[in-house]
Amino acid sequence: MSRIVIASVAGFVVLVSGCGKIIEAGTERVTEKVIESQTGGDVDINTDDGSFTITGEDGEKIELNTDEDGATLEITDAEGKTIEYNANEDDGSVVITGEDGELFTSGSELVDDWPSEFPIPGGLTIVQSGRFVEGDRVAYTATFEADKSFDSILEDFKSMAGGGQPASETTTNSDGQRVAIVGYELDSGILLTLFLTQDDAEETLIGTVSVTNYPG
Repeated sequence: MSRIVIASVAGFVVLVSGCGKIIEAGTERVTEKVIESQTGGDVDINTDDGSFTITGEDGEKIELNTDEDGATLEITDAEGKTIEYNANEDDGSVVITGEDGELFTSGSELVDDWPSEFPIPGGLTIVQSGRFVEGDRVAYTATFEADKSFDSILEDFKSMAGGGQPASETTTNSDGQRVAIVGYELDSGILLTLFLTQDDAEETLIGTVSVTNYPG
């Protein structure tokens, strides 16, 4: 099944779930037949709750279920391997789980196992944080807002990386927008990256700290 078709189906479900009361069951079935003709698989759509299931010719399956707490999307390939996406409506968290356990998690607070050797500097308010697992390595991200000065955050990040010169550094200041992208490559192979931006019209800074290639 092409990703374009899958995306189209997902978009259709979002569209019809908001007006399910005016779509009759017969229309659902016609729509299912149209999608089946394009994917070569079997399709089941429920416009009452916005759920749908697509089953491919080789046993692949995509299933979306929604309720008042959020949504779950499960994707199974022809070999039976499954990836599950869970989105929580209450706290905005997202968790992706694969055959070998959790692959990705994201929420509005700093992830529980953020590396203790890289503490987030004081004065930053975390608005989103994530953890991504790839093999035996882990990547962490933390997006923040801050009322501190631009330069003080750069200094905080330098201290967080243990001092020294960054492996890469790009700064711009034009049209009232200041941006900095700074990267450190540590002897351990761990990469630390900071993206920082501030608009002259806004006092609050927005940035993202990333810790990648961290041993899992």
